[in-house]
Amino acid sequence: MLRYLDRSETKEYNRSNLNYAGDHEDLFTGIAMDVIQQGPFGISRIINQICKKSLMNTSQQGNRLIVKHSVIFFMEDEMRGSVKKRIC
Repeated sequence: MLRYLDRSETKEYNRSNLNYAGDHEDLFTGIAMDVIQQGPFGISRIINQICKKSLMNTSQQGNRLIVKHSVIFFMEDEMRGSVKKRIC
């Protein structure tokens, strides 16, 4: 069974995914990382979805840094989707 990730583990998990993809810069603000860790309660699958959607949206807008409001928007979207899947 996978355990939940704490803040430092969430940051390292996200950093390793970005490194694997070829990016070696911090793309998420510290506050955005706090929101990512607290919102999905350290569940890696949900963290992946939120980060992926935030990255895509930020890139499409021509920005480089992912901020809190973007993460919150996609976290709420992901959580609504999870609830809908359980209901159906």
